Amino acid sequence: MILGEGNEKMSKSKGNVINPDDIVQSHGADTLRLYEMFMGPLDAAIAWSENGLDGSRRFLDRIWRLLVTEDDTLTDKVVAQNNKSLDKNLSPNCEKGNRRL
Repeated sequence: MILGEGNEKMSKSKGNVINPDDIVQSHGADTLRLYEMFMGPLDAAIAWSENGLDGSRRFLDRIWRLLVTEDDTLTDKVVAQNNKSLDKNLSPNCEKGNRRL
């Protein structure tokens, strides 16, 4: 169950219902879907907050830039770019994972 911002059950009579059309218009339907999936366990009561919507939108934008070219065609493969900061963080984490195995 998704609770209102004041941790109360959403209700029209209380006026704390979030209109999904407003979220879709401002952030997009995929962003709303992704955010709801990452809110937590489906069987838990979770308070609604719009704070994570921007992060979900940025994540989807990154994925889009990886998979779609400048002329809006889908790429057949992801091209690795030289990213030293990614390599610096990825290598030690991979080594830790390999040691655990």
